Amino acid sequence: MNNNNRTLPYFALLLALGANTLIVELVIPRMIAPVFGNTLFSWTAIITVVLVALTAGYRVGGILATRKKMNGYILVFSLGAAIWGLLLGLFGDVIVPYMRPFNMMFGPLIAATILAALPAFLDAAVVPMVIQAIEGERGDVSGRCFAWSTIGSILGVVFTGYVLLPQLGISGALLTGVVLITLAMIPMRWYLPASCLAILCIGAIVFTTQQIPKSLVDLSNGYHRIQVKETGSVRSLYLDTTLEGQVRTGNPRPVAQYMTRVVDMIETNLINTEHPVTSAFFLGGGSFSMPGYLKHINPEMRVVVAEVDPDVVQIGTKYLELNKDIEVIIGDGRNVLADDSSRYDVIVNDAFHGVRKIPFHLASREFNQLVSNRLSSKGVYIINVRGHPSQSHMASSFVKTLSDVFPYLYAKTETRTNISVIASKQQIDWADEIKEIGPMAITLTDNHAPIEYLIARDFVDEKLRRMRN
Repeated sequence: MNNNNRTLPYFALLLALGANTLIVELVIPRMIAPVFGNTLFSWTAIITVVLVALTAGYRVGGILATRKKMNGYILVFSLGAAIWGLLLGLFGDVIVPYMRPFNMMFGPLIAATILAALPAFLDAAVVPMVIQAIEGERGDVSGRCFAWSTIGSILGVVFTGYVLLPQLGISGALLTGVVLITLAMIPMRWYLPASCLAILCIGAIVFTTQQIPKSLVDLSNGYHRIQVKETGSVRSLYLDTTLEGQVRTGNPRPVAQYMTRVVDMIETNLINTEHPVTSAFFLGGGSFSMPGYLKHINPEMRVVVAEVDPDVVQIGTKYLELNKDIEVIIGDGRNVLADDSSRYDVIVNDAFHGVRKIPFHLASREFNQLVSNRLSSKGVYIINVRGHPSQSHMASSFVKTLSDVFPYLYAKTETRTNISVIASKQQIDWADEIKEIGPMAITLTDNHAPIEYLIARDFVDEKLRRMRN
């Protein structure tokens, strides 16, 4: 057997393990999103944990590379990584909800450590052992080994982001990593472990495909984990951790409380007047309840929705009774608004996915200026905000940033934790003027908008208030 025939099986194994590491790294944020949101903290946590695990794995693998029966260690570590991926694919959704007590800042770090540290450690530990197992000059061998491992990581990133998550979901992506490791064991002549893994993979695939669906829709793509659940006549849309909207089949009126508040404001104070508004622009589609209801009560109104996720639009059409007369433009709301030279009487920002995922570029001073440029002289800009401007870091900063652009700021409130902020170029008499902004407020800009940090501060303050009470 020539040298290539002896080394190629090792390289194939490194390729598979490198791909598995990045599959896990991309999938875990989607797995924990229903609890912690798809935030900067989630991605920071998973990257940190994987880098620490890789470092520890390389070091431990280097120590084990000096011992006898090294191929046995390579087998055990590869098998361990595969089995862990199998368990994550089967039971990850069961484990994650138990992590809910952790806060959104440090919770993702704990979750990523529990879920992702072990497979990354095991995958990395194999690399120095393979370097030791292959005959040849150490520099050349190590260079080739790390190259193959990195190629696997590159393929893992590309296929997970563009194919595996969109087409197969979380479980399917993780099981793909297990299949790759299983196939890599065959050239290594580890026929018994490969056969056992193959049987387990087939069983896992059958198990996951035969489960009773928990919802009408459950898919992961490049933007969110999307779910549509049905309870009686009400269908609820979830994006990651957030209930994004609800529709009652056969009834166009929104179900969600804040959406009802917004459409009632528009209907009562802007549509049913002597000079009713003629156009409305929505940043974010969600369940399409608000634009759908406005179009229903005023069919002559031009209603435009910018939605970044095409899957949300397809799901809205199929499951959420999306009104076909609404103009839906696929794209980032800021870019769509910048490319649109029209003037609108109402612009509604509904692109905030709860409080855990607020796109910073839709909250900055520069964006507010764009909105102002796209409003008619009598136009209003409406945003739903969690918290009160006098108490919340996020709400106060949001209002302060709006005040740099709009001369008049108002609020409609039903609770002190959830308000609709109305920004206008002229005075209105159907909302309460915002007179107090908390001292913790900062101006949000494209260059500096620490949204996740402000939200985390609000959660901490809220928890401290509850403890004191």
